[in-house]
Amino acid sequence: MFILSYPLILLISKLPFSVIYQLSNIIYYIVYHFVGYRKDTVRENLKSSFPNHSETERKKIEKKFYRHFCDLLLETIKVFSISKYELKKRFHISNPEVIQELENKDKSVIYMCSHYNNYEWILALRFYGMKNTSYGIYKKLKNKAYDQVLRNSRSRFETYLIDKVSAPKKMSQNKLKKREANYGMIADQSPKKKHANNWLTFLHQNTPVYIGSELLAKRLDFAVVYMRIEKVNRGYYKTTLEPITTQPKKTENGEITLVYFKKLEEQIKQHPEFYLWTHKRWKHKDKYNPEKDNFIQNDFDLK
Repeated sequence: MFILSYPLILLISKLPFSVIYQLSNIIYYIVYHFVGYRKDTVRENLKSSFPNHSETERKKIEKKFYRHFCDLLLETIKVFSISKYELKKRFHISNPEVIQELENKDKSVIYMCSHYNNYEWILALRFYGMKNTSYGIYKKLKNKAYDQVLRNSRSRFETYLIDKVSAPKKMSQNKLKKREANYGMIADQSPKKKHANNWLTFLHQNTPVYIGSELLAKRLDFAVVYMRIEKVNRGYYKTTLEPITTQPKKTENGEITLVYFKKLEEQIKQHPEFYLWTHKRWKHKDKYNPEKDNFIQNDFDLK
């Protein structure tokens, strides 16, 4: 399967963007109108997240989402061959001075992003004056060949992938050796049922959340920055870096996690079509147990 598909992926990645988006239009009609990829999941998520919207309004969001989803699929493939110049042109950082300010303070930084807009192109951060080593925290792929290809493609942009299982150890080692670094984390995944111990209200629903980014930031005294990624036009994105804290140990327990999700929720409500609605984000939402689970509220009561 790898031998058969990889050449096709490389071929697609070398297509000009004008052809990429024509291809995306075709894939949209196939995925949405014929295959119906995860339509039930998308509709359930939209209905629960926007209970005050009419069915017609949610249907409009649904169609816009699938168009963006197909664009994102091909933009992800494009990473395999896109040039540094092209990536920087298409993924603009509006306030790169934040990067320099944090590095001048000799601070390692956790950049928190989410499954919103194009999270694959955050590799462009390297081209905005970033001097410290960059790492992307990711879930290791079962297919070893694809996993290695993914690592190689990202390392072209001087960003090195670390499996999420190995990440805490690597981050601690860098801290002990006084190696300041930047870590990109997608922080809105749904925990497995056995790890669904911390909850908050997100898009009108009880939502289990990972708190790993916050715990690591507080333990290692890393600054935390929210990446507000906005879609300017098809194939063009603008990101604003919003520091959540430069002194995590002085924050209340749960504060960093809550602020992150509030910022993400704000973006989703403004342009819901850019969130990854095919993800079964709330599959455990009925498993909240007030007797043993922690619920993060505005008074930051997470233990």
